Amino acid sequence: MSAEPRTTTVVRPIAPHEFERVGDLVERAYRVAGHLEKDHGYDVVLRDVADRARCGPVLVATSAHDETAIVGSVTICPPGTLYAEIARSDETELRFLAVEPAATRQGIARTLVDAVIEYARGADHRAVVLSVIDWNEPGLRLYDAMGFTRVPARDWTPVPDIRLLAFELEL
Repeated sequence: MSAEPRTTTVVRPIAPHEFERVGDLVERAYRVAGHLEKDHGYDVVLRDVADRARCGPVLVATSAHDETAIVGSVTICPPGTLYAEIARSDETELRFLAVEPAATRQGIARTLVDAVIEYARGADHRAVVLSVIDWNEPGLRLYDAMGFTRVPARDWTPVPDIRLLAFELEL
């Protein structure tokens, strides 16, 4: 008896007709993870995928068996663009990493981060950077396992009660 083959995740650029669906996914993932418990209006930002896509690539993760079934997304924020918060001129920033809550712990987030790393290499950037809220244990574990290092000098607080920790992966 042979083992069931693992489902392969495909990462591809988002199509414009998927903006609303991905906005729903990102907001849902952030809400389930507890990131929207304080009303700072961030849900509006999470849902506005069309605006993010004007500033940099938005990638989606799908099953290799059904490329219409979106299970995750990430936004690449090139330095100097509207959504880049900490990226310097030789860095790629990743933001809005989200996985459908029912599909977590399947390697989807790692696959999306790997795609951002490949993008950064292709752009001849020296590092990938990101910010993660200080209590996001799954995110902290993921970035640590992928070799990202803390950059405390770049930590910041966008609004009261939200502390973002900066991380960097040198390429």
